[in-house]
Amino acid sequence: MECPTCKCRLTEPRYLGPIRLDRPGSVSSGKHTVNACANCGLAGLDLAVLDYSTTDYRSAVDGPQGVVDFAAVHDREQASLLACIGTEDLAGRTVADVGCGGGRMLDLLAGFTHAATLAIEPTTAFHETLSKNGHQVFDSTTSAAESWHGVIDLAISFDVIEHVDDPSSFCREIRALVKPGGRVVIGTPNLEQLLMTILPEDFGRFFYRRVHRWYFTARSLEMCLASAGLSDVRVRSLQRYDFANIAVWLRDRRPSGNGAIALPVILTTNLASAVESVGMGEYLVAEATVR
Repeated sequence: MECPTCKCRLTEPRYLGPIRLDRPGSVSSGKHTVNACANCGLAGLDLAVLDYSTTDYRSAVDGPQGVVDFAAVHDREQASLLACIGTEDLAGRTVADVGCGGGRMLDLLAGFTHAATLAIEPTTAFHETLSKNGHQVFDSTTSAAESWHGVIDLAISFDVIEHVDDPSSFCREIRALVKPGGRVVIGTPNLEQLLMTILPEDFGRFFYRRVHRWYFTARSLEMCLASAGLSDVRVRSLQRYDFANIAVWLRDRRPSGNGAIALPVILTTNLASAVESVGMGEYLVAEATVR
Protein backbone atom coordinates (compact mmCIF):
# COMPACT_ATOMS: atom_id res chain seq x y z
CA MET A 1 0.00 0.00 0.00
CA GLU A 2 1.26 3.49 -0.85
CA CYS A 3 1.25 6.43 1.54
CA PRO A 4 -1.02 9.08 -0.03
CA THR A 5 1.06 11.88 1.50
CA CYS A 6 4.66 10.76 0.94
CA LYS A 7 4.15 8.23 -1.87
CA CYS A 8 6.34 5.83 0.13
CA ARG A 9 5.33 2.24 0.80
CA LEU A 10 3.64 1.46 4.11
CA THR A 11 6.18 -1.04 5.37
CA GLU A 12 6.42 -0.47 9.13
CA PRO A 13 4.25 -3.03 11.04
CA ARG A 14 1.94 -1.40 13.61
CA TYR A 15 -0.65 -4.07 14.34
CA LEU A 16 -1.69 -7.62 13.44
CA GLY A 17 -4.91 -8.97 14.90
CA PRO A 18 -8.71 -8.65 15.09
CA ILE A 19 -10.33 -5.27 14.42
CA ARG A 20 -13.64 -3.68 15.28
CA LEU A 21 -16.21 -4.24 12.56
CA ASP A 22 -18.81 -1.62 13.38
CA ARG A 23 -20.01 -0.33 16.74
CA PRO A 24 -18.23 -1.27 20.02
CA GLY A 25 -18.37 -4.99 20.74
CA SER A 26 -18.28 -6.18 17.14
CA VAL A 27 -14.87 -7.74 16.49
CA SER A 28 -13.61 -9.55 13.42
CA SER A 29 -12.87 -13.26 13.66
CA GLY A 30 -9.81 -13.00 11.39
CA LYS A 31 -6.63 -10.99 11.63
CA HIS A 32 -5.89 -7.77 9.80
CA THR A 33 -2.69 -5.80 9.34
CA VAL A 34 -1.95 -2.14 9.91
CA ASN A 35 1.32 -0.85 8.45
CA ALA A 36 2.77 2.64 8.70
CA CYS A 37 4.83 4.95 6.52
CA ALA A 38 8.42 5.12 7.77
CA ASN A 39 8.62 8.78 6.71
CA CYS A 40 5.47 10.48 8.02
CA GLY A 41 3.96 7.81 10.30
CA LEU A 42 0.58 7.55 8.57
CA ALA A 43 -0.78 4.01 9.04
CA GLY A 44 -3.18 2.15 6.78
CA LEU A 45 -5.51 -0.82 7.25
CA ASP A 46 -5.45 -3.68 4.76
CA LEU A 47 -9.05 -3.16 3.68
CA ALA A 48 -10.61 -1.19 0.85
CA VAL A 49 -12.64 1.93 1.61
CA LEU A 50 -16.32 1.26 2.33
CA ASP A 51 -19.06 3.22 0.59
CA TYR A 52 -19.88 5.65 3.39
CA SER A 53 -22.69 7.29 1.39
CA THR A 54 -25.01 4.35 2.10
CA THR A 55 -27.55 4.06 4.88
CA ASP A 56 -26.10 0.63 5.75
CA TYR A 57 -22.79 2.28 6.54
CA ARG A 58 -24.41 4.92 8.74
CA SER A 59 -26.51 2.31 10.55
CA ALA A 60 -23.38 0.30 11.32
CA VAL A 61 -21.51 3.33 12.67
CA ASP A 62 -24.18 5.51 14.29
CA GLY A 63 -27.30 3.33 14.53
CA PRO A 64 -30.47 2.95 12.43
CA GLN A 65 -32.39 6.04 13.58
CA GLY A 66 -30.80 8.65 11.31
CA VAL A 67 -30.22 12.04 12.90
CA VAL A 68 -31.50 10.83 16.28
CA ASP A 69 -28.83 8.15 16.64
CA PHE A 70 -26.21 10.43 15.09
CA ALA A 71 -26.92 12.96 17.84
CA ALA A 72 -26.78 10.31 20.58
CA VAL A 73 -23.34 9.19 19.41
CA HIS A 74 -21.80 12.57 18.59
CA ASP A 75 -23.37 15.27 20.75
CA ARG A 76 -20.98 14.64 23.65
CA GLU A 77 -18.12 15.65 21.35
CA GLN A 78 -19.47 19.01 20.27
CA ALA A 79 -18.41 21.22 23.19
CA SER A 80 -14.71 20.34 22.98
CA LEU A 81 -14.66 20.65 19.19
CA LEU A 82 -16.48 23.98 19.31
CA ALA A 83 -13.83 25.21 21.74
CA CYS A 84 -11.13 24.23 19.23
CA ILE A 85 -12.89 26.12 16.45
CA GLY A 86 -13.53 29.19 18.59
CA THR A 87 -16.58 31.43 18.38
CA GLU A 88 -15.13 34.91 18.85
CA ASP A 89 -14.76 35.73 15.15
CA LEU A 90 -17.59 33.81 13.46
CA ALA A 91 -20.19 36.53 12.94
CA GLY A 92 -20.88 36.98 9.25
CA ARG A 93 -18.53 34.15 8.25
CA THR A 94 -19.51 31.48 5.76
CA VAL A 95 -18.89 27.96 7.08
CA ALA A 96 -18.67 24.57 5.36
CA ASP A 97 -18.76 21.29 7.28
CA VAL A 98 -17.35 18.50 5.11
CA GLY A 99 -18.82 15.14 6.08
CA CYS A 100 -21.22 16.79 8.51
CA GLY A 101 -23.44 13.73 9.09
CA GLY A 102 -26.59 14.89 10.85
CA GLY A 103 -25.23 18.43 11.07
CA ARG A 104 -25.08 18.88 14.82
CA MET A 105 -21.90 21.00 14.76
CA LEU A 106 -23.17 23.03 11.82
CA ASP A 107 -26.38 23.76 13.73
CA LEU A 108 -24.30 25.22 16.55
CA LEU A 109 -22.09 27.28 14.25
CA ALA A 110 -25.10 28.69 12.39
CA GLY A 111 -26.14 30.42 15.60
CA PHE A 112 -22.84 32.29 15.67
CA THR A 113 -22.33 33.05 11.98
CA HIS A 114 -25.79 34.23 10.82
CA ALA A 115 -24.35 33.65 7.34
CA ALA A 116 -24.39 30.83 4.81
CA THR A 117 -23.63 27.35 6.14
CA LEU A 118 -22.78 24.51 3.77
CA ALA A 119 -23.63 20.95 4.76
CA ILE A 120 -21.47 18.63 2.65
CA GLU A 121 -22.62 15.08 3.31
CA PRO A 122 -22.71 12.03 0.98
CA THR A 123 -25.40 10.20 2.98
CA THR A 124 -28.58 11.42 1.32
CA ALA A 125 -30.74 10.21 4.22
CA PHE A 126 -29.54 13.26 6.18
CA HIS A 127 -30.22 15.80 3.44
CA GLU A 128 -33.85 16.58 4.26
CA THR A 129 -33.07 17.40 7.90
CA LEU A 130 -29.98 19.41 6.94
CA SER A 131 -32.01 21.46 4.48
CA LYS A 132 -34.84 22.03 6.98
CA ASN A 133 -32.28 23.35 9.45
CA GLY A 134 -31.27 26.04 7.01
CA HIS A 135 -28.07 24.66 5.53
CA GLN A 136 -27.18 24.56 1.86
CA VAL A 137 -26.76 20.86 1.16
CA PHE A 138 -24.25 19.19 -1.17
CA ASP A 139 -23.27 15.56 -1.56
CA SER A 140 -19.57 16.28 -2.18
CA THR A 141 -16.92 18.98 -2.10
CA THR A 142 -16.87 18.82 -5.90
CA SER A 143 -20.53 19.76 -6.22
CA ALA A 144 -20.15 22.49 -3.56
CA ALA A 145 -17.17 23.97 -5.42
CA GLU A 146 -19.29 24.64 -8.50
CA SER A 147 -20.79 27.65 -6.72
CA TRP A 148 -18.59 28.10 -3.64
CA HIS A 149 -15.04 27.77 -4.93
CA GLY A 150 -12.64 30.00 -3.00
CA VAL A 151 -15.26 31.93 -1.00
CA ILE A 152 -15.69 30.01 2.29
CA ASP A 153 -14.31 31.63 5.45
CA LEU A 154 -14.10 28.47 7.57
CA ALA A 155 -14.13 24.81 6.51
CA ILE A 156 -14.29 22.09 9.16
CA SER A 157 -14.22 18.32 8.96
CA PHE A 158 -14.29 16.00 11.96
CA ASP A 159 -13.92 12.21 11.89
CA VAL A 160 -13.91 12.02 8.10
CA ILE A 161 -10.32 12.08 6.84
CA GLU A 162 -9.66 8.61 8.26
CA HIS A 163 -12.44 7.19 6.04
CA VAL A 164 -11.56 8.55 2.62
CA ASP A 165 -9.60 6.88 -0.16
CA ASP A 166 -6.95 9.62 -0.46
CA PRO A 167 -6.53 11.99 2.52
CA SER A 168 -4.26 14.40 0.64
CA SER A 169 -6.76 14.80 -2.21
CA PHE A 170 -9.50 15.23 0.39
CA CYS A 171 -7.59 18.14 1.96
CA ARG A 172 -6.99 19.72 -1.46
CA GLU A 173 -10.73 19.59 -2.17
CA ILE A 174 -11.45 21.34 1.13
CA ARG A 175 -8.76 23.93 0.45
CA ALA A 176 -10.37 24.75 -2.91
CA LEU A 177 -13.52 25.91 -1.11
CA VAL A 178 -11.75 28.34 1.21
CA LYS A 179 -10.81 31.90 0.32
CA PRO A 180 -7.32 33.35 0.95
CA GLY A 181 -6.96 34.05 4.63
CA GLY A 182 -9.65 31.52 5.49
CA ARG A 183 -9.28 28.70 8.00
CA VAL A 184 -9.44 24.91 7.79
CA VAL A 185 -9.95 22.75 10.90
CA ILE A 186 -9.72 18.96 10.61
CA GLY A 187 -10.01 16.36 13.39
CA THR A 188 -9.28 12.63 13.58
CA PRO A 189 -8.42 9.97 16.22
CA ASN A 190 -4.83 9.94 17.44
CA LEU A 191 -2.77 6.85 16.66
CA GLU A 192 -0.29 7.83 19.39
CA GLN A 193 -2.81 8.25 22.17
CA LEU A 194 -2.07 7.04 25.70
CA LEU A 195 -4.08 3.81 25.64
CA MET A 196 -2.50 2.74 22.36
CA THR A 197 0.89 3.07 24.04
CA ILE A 198 -0.12 1.20 27.20
CA LEU A 199 -2.35 -1.52 25.69
CA PRO A 200 -1.44 -1.85 22.01
CA GLU A 201 -3.07 -5.26 21.51
CA ASP A 202 -6.18 -4.97 23.70
CA PHE A 203 -6.89 -1.38 22.75
CA GLY A 204 -5.85 -2.05 19.16
CA ARG A 205 -8.72 -4.44 18.51
CA PHE A 206 -11.08 -1.65 19.59
CA PHE A 207 -9.25 1.27 17.95
CA TYR A 208 -8.64 -0.22 14.51
CA ARG A 209 -11.93 -0.35 12.61
CA ARG A 210 -13.26 -1.63 9.32
CA VAL A 211 -14.63 1.83 8.54
CA HIS A 212 -11.29 3.61 9.17
CA ARG A 213 -8.76 3.17 6.38
CA TRP A 214 -6.14 5.61 7.79
CA TYR A 215 -4.63 6.26 11.25
CA PHE A 216 -2.85 9.55 11.90
CA THR A 217 -0.08 10.71 14.15
CA ALA A 218 0.34 14.44 14.73
CA ARG A 219 3.26 14.47 12.30
CA SER A 220 1.41 12.62 9.55
CA LEU A 221 -1.66 14.86 9.90
CA GLU A 222 0.49 17.99 9.70
CA MET A 223 2.31 16.66 6.63
CA CYS A 224 -0.95 15.64 4.97
CA LEU A 225 -2.42 19.14 5.26
CA ALA A 226 0.84 20.74 4.16
CA SER A 227 1.03 18.45 1.11
CA ALA A 228 -2.39 19.77 0.09
CA GLY A 229 -1.07 23.34 0.00
CA LEU A 230 -2.37 24.48 3.38
CA SER A 231 -0.18 26.87 5.37
CA ASP A 232 0.64 27.48 9.03
CA VAL A 233 -0.50 23.97 10.01
CA ARG A 234 -0.80 23.48 13.77
CA VAL A 235 -1.80 20.18 15.37
CA ARG A 236 -2.85 19.60 18.97
CA SER A 237 -4.22 16.60 20.82
CA LEU A 238 -7.36 16.49 22.94
CA GLN A 239 -8.23 14.14 25.80
CA ARG A 240 -12.03 13.99 25.94
CA TYR A 241 -12.38 10.76 27.93
CA ASP A 242 -11.94 10.81 31.69
CA PHE A 243 -9.66 9.01 34.12
CA ALA A 244 -12.39 6.45 34.82
CA ASN A 245 -12.44 5.30 31.19
CA ILE A 246 -8.68 4.69 31.28
CA ALA A 247 -9.00 2.92 34.64
CA VAL A 248 -11.64 0.54 33.23
CA TRP A 249 -9.44 -0.17 30.22
CA LEU A 250 -6.56 -1.05 32.53
CA ARG A 251 -8.76 -3.18 34.78
CA ASP A 252 -11.22 -4.82 32.35
CA ARG A 253 -9.71 -4.24 28.88
CA ARG A 254 -12.89 -2.60 27.61
CA PRO A 255 -14.32 0.90 27.01
CA SER A 256 -16.65 2.45 29.53
CA GLY A 257 -17.14 6.05 28.44
CA ASN A 258 -17.01 8.88 30.95
CA GLY A 259 -18.21 8.64 34.53
CA ALA A 260 -18.05 4.84 34.89
CA ILE A 261 -16.31 5.15 38.26
CA ALA A 262 -16.90 7.92 40.78
CA LEU A 263 -13.50 9.59 40.95
CA PRO A 264 -12.38 13.11 41.92
CA VAL A 265 -12.67 15.52 39.02
CA ILE A 266 -9.11 16.66 39.58
CA LEU A 267 -7.85 13.29 38.34
CA THR A 268 -9.48 13.80 34.94
CA THR A 269 -8.41 17.45 34.80
CA ASN A 270 -4.80 16.62 35.55
CA LEU A 271 -4.84 13.62 33.22
CA ALA A 272 -6.16 15.66 30.31
CA SER A 273 -3.62 18.42 30.87
CA ALA A 274 -0.73 15.97 31.11
CA VAL A 275 -1.51 13.78 28.09
CA GLU A 276 -2.41 16.74 25.89
CA SER A 277 0.87 18.44 26.75
CA VAL A 278 2.85 15.46 25.38
CA GLY A 279 0.59 14.90 22.36
CA MET A 280 -1.03 11.70 23.68
CA GLY A 281 -4.66 12.84 23.86
CA GLU A 282 -7.10 10.53 22.10
CA TYR A 283 -8.03 13.01 19.37
CA LEU A 284 -6.05 15.25 17.02
CA VAL A 285 -7.21 18.65 15.75
CA ALA A 286 -5.29 20.40 12.99
CA GLU A 287 -5.81 24.03 12.07
CA ALA A 288 -4.39 25.62 8.93
CA THR A 289 -4.68 28.74 6.77
CA VAL A 290 -5.26 29.18 3.05
CA ARG A 291 -2.75 31.55 1.47
